[in-house]
Amino acid sequence: MALLMLLLLAMLAVHLSLGLRFSRPFHADEIWTVNAILANRFASLIAFILGQDSHPPFYYLVCKVWSLLGFDSIPGVRLLSYSFSLTTLLVFTVFHLRFRVVSFLAPCLLVATNPLFTYYSTFVRPYALVVLLAALVILSALALRTQSASVQGQRKSVFAPGERTKLQVIFYASCLILGLTHYYGTLLVVILLFWDLFERRISSKRIIGSAIMLTLLAWPILQILFGSLNYQVQSNGWVKVVPFLSTLNNLLMGVFPLQLLSRQPHYIFSLAMLVALLVVSRGPAPRWQLSASLARLRSVSISTVEYLFIPILLIFLFSLLADQKTPFSTPYYFLICLPAVAVLFGMFIHRIANRISPAVACLLLGAVASAQWLLAVEMARQT
Repeated sequence: MALLMLLLLAMLAVHLSLGLRFSRPFHADEIWTVNAILANRFASLIAFILGQDSHPPFYYLVCKVWSLLGFDSIPGVRLLSYSFSLTTLLVFTVFHLRFRVVSFLAPCLLVATNPLFTYYSTFVRPYALVVLLAALVILSALALRTQSASVQGQRKSVFAPGERTKLQVIFYASCLILGLTHYYGTLLVVILLFWDLFERRISSKRIIGSAIMLTLLAWPILQILFGSLNYQVQSNGWVKVVPFLSTLNNLLMGVFPLQLLSRQPHYIFSLAMLVALLVVSRGPAPRWQLSASLARLRSVSISTVEYLFIPILLIFLFSLLADQKTPFSTPYYFLICLPAVAVLFGMFIHRIANRISPAVACLLLGAVASAQWLLAVEMARQT
């Protein structure tokens, strides 16, 4: 099993290197980013990003450090993004082996074969780092919530002494860095931290989460004071959206491009197949009881599926409202949701295997991974 796991990781690593192996011209965003980090010192770089870019500055500071190590060209900085992409797969592997909060095969395949993640895995922009940090946030949160449920249920914890503290450090540090890397990362972090202020399964102390949320407000406040935030929003004028449909398609293109809303027959068939599998995998609906529902509301506790799905839904609704005022959302912004979708996909495949058959689960997983693989290769060849 360990050998097969290493073999799969090696294959996915080669797949993610498409941007390094295919001859790909330098993109205007890559040229802008490298010029920015080479032309500025650290202090002036922060000031430059404050006025010229819509993202927080952490990624650019990392690139600056990377350039000082001798990787001061676009191919050199592309290696940095590639290292973030590989680390993302390693993070899923470690959390599978050590904490058993996520399956290995389905999430790794969904992440690594995702066409947009494959494209940005060797691209000089912050999206590979965003997916890595989002994976750390989601997986560490799941591990902490699992242990919290074990303690409350009087079951023996599987964590070694001090391991919970390490996971809390990983969670809060990743939250802070993610929020300082991309505004959609800030949105995800605020949603998770705000919920834990009530649920308190990640930490019983509210002060840490509150302090991080207040810290993350500093950068947008600075951009508002300098008048650059509105300017950067307007610079997305090239984004065209059809109300609701475009926003939903952008989400699907970012996390699950096989289910785009389209009149093409193969998309309609794949959507119908997914709906059928969802219905079959659910099984008989549990009997609804008012007292049990009220008790759940009072306990402020939600299941793992709800914990993963609610942030995705809120991010989509935020984007939907923003798009109604000013066309704003793009598919690669929704890469922030990819780790959560990958975990949900792994749970879905596991449920299909249990309720229908392992053969059907393997067939579905193979079909999704193969289709995404082909889409990713086609995208790499066209750019």
